[in-house]
Amino acid sequence: MFSQLTFSQQQLLYLGLKALIESKAGFGFIKGNPAHPVYLEGSEGKDPDQSEYPDSPSKNTLYIMLSELCRHLKEGGIEEMGYTWWYDFSTWQNFCKFALAVSQGKNPKEFSS
Repeated sequence: MFSQLTFSQQQLLYLGLKALIESKAGFGFIKGNPAHPVYLEGSEGKDPDQSEYPDSPSKNTLYIMLSELCRHLKEGGIEEMGYTWWYDFSTWQNFCKFALAVSQGKNPKEFSS
């Protein structure tokens, strides 16, 4: 999805999507609510396919884009570069933990696995 972009372009897109979550505007989440129970369940590692909610890793566009960008950035060595802004969204659990932490005014880095 993002292989045609340069590493720098991928970084910018990643930072923009991450900032969208950090803005607390709710874009990309059910009912604009990153604290919705589906994300709480996801943060606890529960299988979203067993959930009664209409969101999951295969449906959430924001997660799909961030996880794909993370894959590309990790292949480019982002983790070794020591950026303090880096957060690994490659799993649904990490994505949900980040969203919940931000919605609660907490530091998402404390909840990463």
